[in-house]
Amino acid sequence: MSLIDFERLERMHDLICRRATGTPDTFSEKLGISKSMLMVNLAQLKERGGPIRYDLLSQTYYYTRPCRLVFGYEIDKDVMGQVKGGENIFEKRLIPISLEWGFAGL
Repeated sequence: MSLIDFERLERMHDLICRRATGTPDTFSEKLGISKSMLMVNLAQLKERGGPIRYDLLSQTYYYTRPCRLVFGYEIDKDVMGQVKGGENIFEKRLIPISLEWGFAGL
């Protein structure tokens, strides 16, 4: 998953928290993606524990309980000794990085 994908998920989370998504068509327009990509991203959020529902009356997505979206990473400690100061280890992929994300309660 790319940085752009993570930024989109954060934007989606923000809009869902504020109940400001609008209809699926409006939501996808706000994100600058297709409706089918929106559905893929919503499925990803749900697979990671996002308690997402759609309110037909208000025409918006919302969370059924308070939650926060959490991103993290794990760096292989055996390879850390090979990193030289001043290099951007994330951008240049100098070491294996495991990115994890999901939802946590408030």
